[in-house]
Amino acid sequence: MLYEIYFLSHPDQNKYNSEEKNIKILGIYSSIEEIGKAIEQFHKQGKFLDSPNDFIIEKYELDKSYWTTGFILEKNIPVWADKKVVYTGETSYEFAHRLCSEYGYDKEFITWQYSEYASLAEYAKTIHYVYILWHYYETENYDDVIKLLGIFSSYELAKEAEERYKKLPGFKSLPYYFDIDAYEINQMQWTEGFGLGFLDEDIENNNKTYE
Repeated sequence: MLYEIYFLSHPDQNKYNSEEKNIKILGIYSSIEEIGKAIEQFHKQGKFLDSPNDFIIEKYELDKSYWTTGFILEKNIPVWADKKVVYTGETSYEFAHRLCSEYGYDKEFITWQYSEYASLAEYAKTIHYVYILWHYYETENYDDVIKLLGIFSSYELAKEAEERYKKLPGFKSLPYYFDIDAYEINQMQWTEGFGLGFLDEDIENNNKTYE
C-alpha cells in the first residue's frame, strides 16, 4: 500500500509576462525513481527545453489533509505559524523547513507555490523584525520597574548590549532580569483590545471604602 505520493509539475514562463509562471501538472507518481523516468521521457520528447532543470517535485502523505488549521488571509500562512520569528542568518527556506518540522510535516521535497512550506518561505522574505531589550524587576512593595534599554536590528546586537548592561551599576546587581522580545515591524499589537474587568473591580472596591 502506498503511504507517500509524489507530485511532478513544471513552472512554464508566460511569454507575455516575464514575472508570471503557469504551473503545469505533469503527473502523480509512486516513487522518485518513477519521477526520474518521467523527466527523462519529457527530455527525450523535447519538452521544456527552455528550462530543463525547473521540474518541481513534491512529496505528500497519502490520505493526509493539509492546511487543517485554516490560514491567515493577510499573510497567506497557516494559523499555527503566526507570530513565529525568523532567526538571524536563517534563510526563508530554512525558516519554512524548521516550522514544518516542528509541526510534524516532512517537507523534504515540497517546493510548490501552493504548499504550506512554500507559503511560509515566501512570507519569511517579507517580514522584518527588531529586537527590544528590556530590564524589569519587582520592588519590595510589589511595584514593577520596567526599563526599555534599546531596540536593535538583530538578536545578536541585543544580546551584546545585554552583556554590557550587566557590568553597569544597578544592572549588575540584578543580572537575571533581562529579556529580549522580537517584534515585527509595522505589525499592530493588541489588535483585540483589552478587558477593563479588573480596573472596574478596583474602582468599585475603592468606592465601597468611602461609603
